[in-house]
Amino acid sequence: FFFQAEDGIRDVERSRGLGDVYKRQCFAYGQTGSGKTYTMKGVQKEAIEELFNLGKKFYGSGVLNYKLSFFEIYGGRLFDLLNQRCQLNLLEDANQKIQIQGLEEKIIKSPEEMIKMIEYANAVRTTCATTSNDTSSRSHAVCRILICTKDNKSIGRLSLVDLAGSERAQDCQSNNRQRRLEGADINKSLLSLKECIRAIDSKGSHIPFRASKLTMVLRDSFIGSSDRTVSYTHLTLPTILLVQI
Repeated sequence: FFFQAEDGIRDVERSRGLGDVYKRQCFAYGQTGSGKTYTMKGVQKEAIEELFNLGKKFYGSGVLNYKLSFFEIYGGRLFDLLNQRCQLNLLEDANQKIQIQGLEEKIIKSPEEMIKMIEYANAVRTTCATTSNDTSSRSHAVCRILICTKDNKSIGRLSLVDLAGSERAQDCQSNNRQRRLEGADINKSLLSLKECIRAIDSKGSHIPFRASKLTMVLRDSFIGSSDRTVSYTHLTLPTILLVQI
């Protein structure tokens, strides 16, 4: 498993009582129509099954709670895909941590139940036909799985992010005005993500996380010393690159 989940679970076990929350993040990045959503659906299924199996292996049956949330970022706004697409508020608290006000977390009892909930969320996500893709995702979709103990102490979080596809201007000229506006907003947020990754890689003094709602949401999975991010980068050629940040 690409997150080295077994090592991560051992780290969590060693950190009990220390207040550490281990965060792992995976996002699929690439041009529209390159297969990101298809890949992420497979990743979601694999990740869920492995998380439940490893939780049982290292903690025992019935010891951990698994909480699922799933939201999309569309047009600079957040919508809860597990709660009738209710609009959410993105806030920064006094500790400079990002909070998503109103986001519903579902307590999940089994891998099968979680996969079913994720399938529902994927089905209500914003998609539209464009000149490049008949079922183009018009939003960034963020699936979060929070692992905690029965006394509600958080010990780990996995975020699976299916980014909307980048769009070249010459490929979008035949789209209607609404699709072009969506494409411009998608490209702008992906550029913000690229600039944040570039600043992290160069160890810059300023990382522009506030440039978009997307980078604000992903921020805390990038900056923790114990956190890891993996990107599946989809190219227009039949090639997939795996990069760890």
